[in-house]
Amino acid sequence: MDKEWDRSDNFVPSRAERYRIKAEKEDKILKFLLDEIFSTSSRVAKLIDTTQTTAYRTLKKMESQGFVKMHEEGLSLGRSGKQVIWGLTPTGALLATDPNSENFKVDFYEVGRVKPVTIEHSLDVQAVRITALKNGWTEWQSSRKVHRMAQEDRATWLQVPDAVAKSPEGFQVAFEVERTIKTPKRYDAILSNFAQMMQDGTIQKVFYISPEKICPRIERLFRSIKKITLYDGNEKRVMATPEGLFKRFTFITYEQWEKQEW
Repeated sequence: MDKEWDRSDNFVPSRAERYRIKAEKEDKILKFLLDEIFSTSSRVAKLIDTTQTTAYRTLKKMESQGFVKMHEEGLSLGRSGKQVIWGLTPTGALLATDPNSENFKVDFYEVGRVKPVTIEHSLDVQAVRITALKNGWTEWQSSRKVHRMAQEDRATWLQVPDAVAKSPEGFQVAFEVERTIKTPKRYDAILSNFAQMMQDGTIQKVFYISPEKICPRIERLFRSIKKITLYDGNEKRVMATPEGLFKRFTFITYEQWEKQEW
């Protein structure tokens, strides 16, 4: 075909096609918020592969339909100590919830119910999730879902991670997004819990993702743990920490995760 008449590179979608694309994006946002309850326009932009301005317009349209609502929260990551977040409304939650789900429950965002520090942590986990989904990770289960599973089966979920997902290689991986450092005693318990979960086949690997200054220190704290506690049925075993255990742990920074470099 003569290049002059080849318009395939400049295809303009029909009105029906544009409507379909917009509907798909709105549906994707609603399903994401059903898991996360709230988010920001910058994260939504990455989720649907668009600019932050376009994401904002999409969210404003969804707000006019009663699906989401804009709120200002006092967060350290926002300018002047303020951050605009978009919360899922009862209407949006009901629309996004599968009516045939065994665990039918309508969750939505309520102002003042979530502490600012929890919101900031959740937004960091969302950023990790979006990067994961764009790089071949599947079956993402948010901390809210894992918490529910843990309430039903605490013996399986000794440690409740920030998320669980399947890697491109097929491994079941627990994610911990660590914004601050816990006490050494707490990490002692966490390591034993994860080791037990690996032994039981609940997970196969653990990813710790944290800010650059914190990352090496968290790894050092874990590697300084000399003993772990495991159970075989009712039999308790205290043993030296196997060196091979840390081969199942990955400690990386936010930037490394974003670039998928480790």
